[in-house]
Amino acid sequence: MIASLNGLVARILAVAVLCTGVIAVNTTVAAAQSEDVPLEHVQLRDDLIAAQESLLNVYRCRFDIDTQQVPGGCRDGEPSQGSTDPGAFTGTPTTNDILVRDELITAQEALLNVYRCRFDIDTQLVPGNCSSKPDPVLLDVPETAFTAISASLSSTCGLRSDGRLHCWGSNATGLPHGSSARYETVAVGHVHICAIRLDGTLDCWGSNDEGVVSQAPEGQFVDVASGQWLSCGLRDDSTVQCWGFQGSGAMIAPDEEFKSVDVEIDYACGLLADNSVTCWGLRDYVWDNAPSGELMAIAVGPNHVCGLRKAGNVHCWGMDHLGDLYEVPKGSFTAISSGKDYSCALQEEGSIKCWGYNDDGILDNIPHGSFMAIAAGVSHACALREDGAVRCWGSQYAAA
Repeated sequence: MIASLNGLVARILAVAVLCTGVIAVNTTVAAAQSEDVPLEHVQLRDDLIAAQESLLNVYRCRFDIDTQQVPGGCRDGEPSQGSTDPGAFTGTPTTNDILVRDELITAQEALLNVYRCRFDIDTQLVPGNCSSKPDPVLLDVPETAFTAISASLSSTCGLRSDGRLHCWGSNATGLPHGSSARYETVAVGHVHICAIRLDGTLDCWGSNDEGVVSQAPEGQFVDVASGQWLSCGLRDDSTVQCWGFQGSGAMIAPDEEFKSVDVEIDYACGLLADNSVTCWGLRDYVWDNAPSGELMAIAVGPNHVCGLRKAGNVHCWGMDHLGDLYEVPKGSFTAISSGKDYSCALQEEGSIKCWGYNDDGILDNIPHGSFMAIAAGVSHACALREDGAVRCWGSQYAAA
């Protein structure tokens, strides 16, 4: 969709440039309502109207708004009938034909700008750059570049390009600051952290509730996930091993081949080799109605789970006691992460969409711009830009 979207924007800009001179010419001509005008002046306007209507329909389908205005409706987040055809003008054009089209072009542009500001897309095309939209309230974070991030209760860790780890937020669990150790990946839990060293072995620290630190297994791992009293690791042979809270039922992972794993308080979910999802542990009321079919990624929260399908759409399931978790935005996404009662996902062009419960302004303060990774904590979230800069928002307890 991004390629088609960029193409529509470029088409509109190109036609608009051609129309600029033509409109200036017709400002003088318009005084004589009976005077005929060149056919090409009408055709250029019809091309611009069709291009802008096509872009309006793309926005409508992508963000699930005013979809009743889309001819043929929407399918998989896109207009089912494709772009709008400008058609051919018949007859002798007059200045009235020009004026009617100019009014429509102005109305279209106004609506396009409403969509752009509301959904934070193509805002560089908006005069004033959506200046009426309040700036998001962001948390203080380290001013350094990271390659990966992980967030949980009130803490965040960022992994630097040299493998060093920097963590910030609530330091009640003794999070290390400026450790000289080198890691490949990190998983922040509620009161503990686990990371994979460069040699593939595990390193866990923080609160040892339920033995979640001291029981970290030996051997080689390629990924790790941490919850409250539970962690699970993906071994290099694609099996999953979990440790920590003995009473959760999540200690024993299914004897399957996995692609990824994610955990929360007392349960875990993983993607199998065939891209289906399986879950285990307590809270079966959360995960028992997991969808069938293929998923490309999963994100586990305390009370719900969200999955990213191959087409880029999001499917969530679990306990929606606040009534907002199933209001998943339409569109195509590339990454997803789940917090306590909300989730966030990255759209194809890198912007962020969040939905669910608006605790601590988690839905009101989403940062603008393009991001490459997203990490949702319990009541704060962080996102990673392509230049390695981090933006966090939500609970002030998670500030640096």
